[in-house]
Amino acid sequence: NDVLVEYTNVCVEQSKKAFKTRRERWSALWQAHECEIQEYADKEPWQSKMVTPRPLVTEWQATGLVRRAVVDKMNFFSVEPKAANDENEKDKAKFWFELLKHFCRTDSANMSVLFPDAAAMGFAVGTSMAMKPIWNPEERRLDIEMIEPWNIHRDPDSRPRKPQSGLYCIHDTYMDFHELRKGEQAGYYVNIDKVKAGAEPKDSDERQKEARRKGQKDESHTFRHPIHVLDCYGDVLDKDGEMVLPNARWTVANGIVIREARALGILGVRWPIHQFSPLPSVLSFHGYGLYEGVLKMWRFQCN
Repeated sequence: NDVLVEYTNVCVEQSKKAFKTRRERWSALWQAHECEIQEYADKEPWQSKMVTPRPLVTEWQATGLVRRAVVDKMNFFSVEPKAANDENEKDKAKFWFELLKHFCRTDSANMSVLFPDAAAMGFAVGTSMAMKPIWNPEERRLDIEMIEPWNIHRDPDSRPRKPQSGLYCIHDTYMDFHELRKGEQAGYYVNIDKVKAGAEPKDSDERQKEARRKGQKDESHTFRHPIHVLDCYGDVLDKDGEMVLPNARWTVANGIVIREARALGILGVRWPIHQFSPLPSVLSFHGYGLYEGVLKMWRFQCN
């Protein structure tokens, strides 16, 4: 388990360092999306702090086009049979299409709303919100978790337009302790008592950045205990570069393995996390935001 934790931390650090410039650009582009200019915070009260939301209007228009396309076309996705002339494969494709169409129209997984929201983030910073489907066995429904791009750590070798490429994909998040305890009771997690006993101090800097992006302030709560959780997918290697377990899933909380590494077991899927770029790059997985080419000019006009 110690080796698995070390491997996870190395993957996260590699992704952070490789995409450091891209992540800094995300912050600048998101500030533009929120019509905020960081330098204006240092202005005197008598000075003008007016900001014209020109890039935001462009992003609204682009998102509106996507929303209209999804809403107007009820069957905005398709499931194709593996063999066009095989009747059995046709029946399978039809079954899965009708099943997915049903669940994607429910309130918990309303794709006609969530997909345009994911695209809106892509128009703003170049990379969409990550969409993570989660099956709720108690209520027998499909939930879609929307994850900000800065909370996803991908392999730098991930290829453009290939969301399932690369060695790993890690979801970085914070969960309340009671949520982990509930998952332990349901049989999803183990070693939860060790997590509480040996809890590491939370990364206040990252949480403060997350709060600022939402227009909030990071406030502590004496009755809540946020635990740093890394939900990991991909191939597990040893220190010699040998493959230990392909297409696996494991979870680490505060440096403790709370879900053992096991094969994901979904045919053709390496991780249930999907991202895309409305304006893709030719060489990089992360694309371009609508504001990138006009950011300096926009700030000049607001000055």
